[in-house]
Amino acid sequence: MNVLTAKITQNYTQVLGTKYYEFSNHLGNVLMVYNDIKVGVDANIDGVVDGFLSSITNYSDYFSEAFS
Repeated sequence: MNVLTAKITQNYTQVLGTKYYEFSNHLGNVLMVYNDIKVGVDANIDGVVDGFLSSITNYSDYFSEAFS
């Protein structure tokens, strides 16, 4: 199929904020959860968005207890 000339037969919509992604360490512990909302950042305060940050919904720190 040639994607440049293909006809779209269905429209898809996505509601932002309904998809969640997880970052975990090598042990499988979830350290951070973020969603699909992008937050615009104006680094030099000129009124133009210079980049985007992800919207973090939950984070935690994992540490093991030292046993004596």
